[in-house]
Amino acid sequence: MKVKHDNLIILYITDEWGFNEITWPILAQVIERGKPDYVEFLNPGTFYIYYKGTKQKRKKYDSLLAEMKGLIAGDDRFEDVRVGMANGKMIFEVDWLGRIKSPPIGGPGNDAMKNIIFCRTS
Repeated sequence: MKVKHDNLIILYITDEWGFNEITWPILAQVIERGKPDYVEFLNPGTFYIYYKGTKQKRKKYDSLLAEMKGLIAGDDRFEDVRVGMANGKMIFEVDWLGRIKSPPIGGPGNDAMKNIIFCRTS
């Protein structure tokens, strides 16, 4: 494993009441379609989704964000979900293929939690 200090785009998805047996699988499929570089699920209701800071990855991030906005706006089961975003340099491990293998650490993760960019009431 190699440690990197590089730019990441972070998407923070949370529901203060937690995800349930209906919302969790739907959300997991949406996230999987976004093809993130790393996903961290913190039970009961928070996902941290990481993308490397390239143009190609930014397109995947934009696609996931658009799908999340549609889901939140159009499905009452997701009315309490909030989405935050940040980007910046974080520390993380990569394998020999360059894939992120451990949860990134650094200030931008906290920034994503504070920087809510979309929720049903916004």
